[in-house]
Amino acid sequence: MTNALISGGSDKPYMVHAVISALTQERLFGELYQRMTLDAPEVSFDNIDLSILNDRLLVGLLRGALVTDRQMELLLTALRRHLLGKMVESIGMGSSAGLGCDEFLAALATQCFDNEYIFSITDQELSWLKILVDQVEGIAAETVLGAWLAMIGAYMPLCRLRDVADFSERRWSMPWDSLIGLQIRDLMMEDSIKKTLGVIAEVREGVSETVRKQYEENPFPRWVDLPGVAREDSLQAYVRGLFPAATFAIGGQNAPDILVAGCGTGLIPALFARQFPKARILAMDLSRSSLAYGKRKADQLGLNGIEFLQGDILALGGLGRRFDLINCFGVLHHTADIVESWRVLCGLLKPDGLMQIGLYSKIARQSVAVVRSYIAARDYPSTLKGLRKCWQDLMLSDDPQLKPIVNSWSFYSASNFRDLAFHVHEIYITIPQLKQMLDELDLDFIGFELDYPESKSLYRIEYPDDPEMTSLGNWEIFENRHPITFENCYKFWVRRNV
Repeated sequence: MTNALISGGSDKPYMVHAVISALTQERLFGELYQRMTLDAPEVSFDNIDLSILNDRLLVGLLRGALVTDRQMELLLTALRRHLLGKMVESIGMGSSAGLGCDEFLAALATQCFDNEYIFSITDQELSWLKILVDQVEGIAAETVLGAWLAMIGAYMPLCRLRDVADFSERRWSMPWDSLIGLQIRDLMMEDSIKKTLGVIAEVREGVSETVRKQYEENPFPRWVDLPGVAREDSLQAYVRGLFPAATFAIGGQNAPDILVAGCGTGLIPALFARQFPKARILAMDLSRSSLAYGKRKADQLGLNGIEFLQGDILALGGLGRRFDLINCFGVLHHTADIVESWRVLCGLLKPDGLMQIGLYSKIARQSVAVVRSYIAARDYPSTLKGLRKCWQDLMLSDDPQLKPIVNSWSFYSASNFRDLAFHVHEIYITIPQLKQMLDELDLDFIGFELDYPESKSLYRIEYPDDPEMTSLGNWEIFENRHPITFENCYKFWVRRNV
């Protein structure tokens, strides 16, 4: 289980609760975990051997996946506060003795960096943190302890420290070296990449610029490993696997030209590069921070067939290229006009090309709409401090309408939470509206990609006369009966009408 957490290709979000269940079978850890409730008194760790925190499974969990469990979050927050207090007390006594949990401390700093510091912080911790930062910045880099940096890295990115280049160049032992790589070297690399990124189409004022600013501040999604994907013989074989009843010809067989319009941090183009090693992939996004993240990850994974460029979909009309596949997943609903943006992309499609599109469902996003109304009524700012405050308030709320969001894995990091509930601009649609858009753009509906296999089975039972599963009228009725069918979004494929 530990190996699956710390290596790529596993379904990590779904492993977290199984891992926590296994951890709580250990008597001492289980007792600590069970004491972590919102109304519990402060738990003391003074008489606990902190070396138990170096448990390989716990360290693997913190390094390998976002913790999406409220009690574990409370335990980690309490432990972080305790360790910081002990470290500052030790510094005040002139001691450089360790805390006995180096592996855990480095893993905790990794977890907090990955969730973008969404855990709550008290004023006392901020005061202690200032003492520790002053200590680190006031002495020569070669005398700074790795544990000090890890403790700081559990509260803020290490790249914000003064003279971070000195820490980057220093030779560190493990587990500190991997943490320095994550919080300093990788971010220095991204800063360098930002300066060299090309521009394919200028970002327009208005909605595009507003959305760009959000993703400059919070690149999304912050992925670490690629899920396991099979190498495909051709684009046609891939599409046939999704839609066996499809009989039309598909271009770009072994070396497709692929456009990922709104690539974010590069996860989708990276997956395509793994699936189609000979593909020529253009990955475009509004945000240079997101693009830099994506290019760094692609370079580190040895994926050389991806070109990353900044651009705005609405300004792509003059692009002198055409594509076999255009992916625009979770993007068009963040544009000023879905149809006009989509129309621009249609103009970039080869005659026998395909589009893979994702649009938010109004029915499936009802719980998100409730939370957005809750946020608007209380005027939470979209700063990290505002996100933290809202996050904590939602955790404490007894309103059952808010529980679906709190129970979502997207709730447990700052960029995920902001994208989910604080987005500056998003549009929800219904299946009848989708049909109207397809008619207006003269596109042929190929079929939905479904998140849940049981949805496909249930549809076949309810509509045996539609073996190709392409009747949008049927799907409208089906979604009303089963409102979480398109929980993430309507994910579907289309082509030009012929």
